[in-house]
Amino acid sequence: MFLYLPFQNVHQPQQAPAEYETQYEFIENKQRRTLAAPKTVSHEWMHVSDWYPTILNLAGGSTEGLTLDGFDQWPAISGSAPSPRKELLHNIDHLCRNMEPGRKDLHLITDRQQL
Repeated sequence: MFLYLPFQNVHQPQQAPAEYETQYEFIENKQRRTLAAPKTVSHEWMHVSDWYPTILNLAGGSTEGLTLDGFDQWPAISGSAPSPRKELLHNIDHLCRNMEPGRKDLHLITDRQQL
């Protein structure tokens, strides 16, 4: 038998800082307001390659002299600036030879047609 019980498992009672709950005062149900409080949504672009430079910068390190594909995304995560990422590769499949690179202003989808 295998039992996995993480301590961060979701259970009641939920708690949220009061300053976050005030952002959701339009929700009448107190429990739903508390559940909504810690949630945030960002529509900025971020890629997995951005985590390394972001965490490195937060830890006090420097990316100077490193050739990286990622960007420091902390300003975008904290909401103080837009994401520096303007391009994103959504998918690439070497077997089917299709891909979808995207820019904020356009998308290019390529695919090989098979008969």
